[in-house]
Amino acid sequence: MRAVNIAKDRSDVVELAWMWLPTFIGQNTGLQKELLAALGKEFPPPWESTNEKMDAIHLFVCNWLETRLRFKGLGLLIDALKYVEVI
Repeated sequence: MRAVNIAKDRSDVVELAWMWLPTFIGQNTGLQKELLAALGKEFPPPWESTNEKMDAIHLFVCNWLETRLRFKGLGLLIDALKYVEVI
């Protein structure tokens, strides 16, 4: 799993896995909008759904959240989502 996925029905929409993120992030709609804007600047749509590109977007989200919120280790915590397998 990643912190971000391309919407199944639209290739120009990125969906963040907010329910898998810490509550103080998942409930902060202002932060969500800010992150999506930064993501759109760094990776302009349409987004490629290749594993390499999605991994890069995932890492961007991890690093951006840690830098923006200034919690050392937060990026590592979110990056650990890559080890979660939805079965």
